[in-house]
Amino acid sequence: MLQGTRPVAATPDGWDVMDARMNELLGPAMGVVSEFWEHFDPDAGPFGQTMQKFLDFASTQFDKRMRVLERDRGKGLQDIVLATLADIAAETLCPPAPGRLVGYKGSEIGEPGRGS
Repeated sequence: MLQGTRPVAATPDGWDVMDARMNELLGPAMGVVSEFWEHFDPDAGPFGQTMQKFLDFASTQFDKRMRVLERDRGKGLQDIVLATLADIAAETLCPPAPGRLVGYKGSEIGEPGRGS
C-alpha cells in the first residue's frame, strides 16, 4: 500500500501527476474486464458471475485506492504507516461481541485480560 502514497506525499505535484495517471488508466483497466467477457454471456458467466459484478468490483477497488491516496496526501511516512496498519486491522478483524475479542473471520481469541 505504501508504494503509491510515498511519492504523492513527498512531492508537491505528486498528487496531480498521480491523479491524472490513475484516471487515464481507469478506462483501459475496465477494458480488460470487458475484454475478458467477450467470450461469455455478460449475464451468465463462469461460476454464475456477471460482467457487471466484475465491473463493479474493479470500480470499487479503484475507488478504495483513490481514497487511500487522498487520505495520505501531504502526510509523513509515519502517519501513512499508522493509517495503513489501521486499514489492515479494520479489514481483517470482525467487530467483537460484547466482552469477547474476535479475530479474523469471527474466530474467538479469548476474553479481555485472560489471554487466549
